[in-house]
Amino acid sequence: MEASDTLRTDTPAGKNELAILKAMKVGEVRRGLLFPAIPADVEWTCHVAGENGPWQFEGKFFGVTFATAEIALVNSSLVMTVMEVAP
Repeated sequence: MEASDTLRTDTPAGKNELAILKAMKVGEVRRGLLFPAIPADVEWTCHVAGENGPWQFEGKFFGVTFATAEIALVNSSLVMTVMEVAP
């Protein structure tokens, strides 16, 4: 299953998310929200990070990988695509 969401970078939430993403380094883990649409309690490990994206993450819930996510900066929006990992 694949899902996507968009967040404009001219909104407060978008500005905050972009600042967090630009500070991410490969190997760092986010334990809070990844993009305001994804709930907490998931560990997101950064696998790809660039100054202006894309940023790629592996999502684990209680140590089990369940999804991968990519966030790209497209024009003035952040576009997140989440792919469910097959069991």
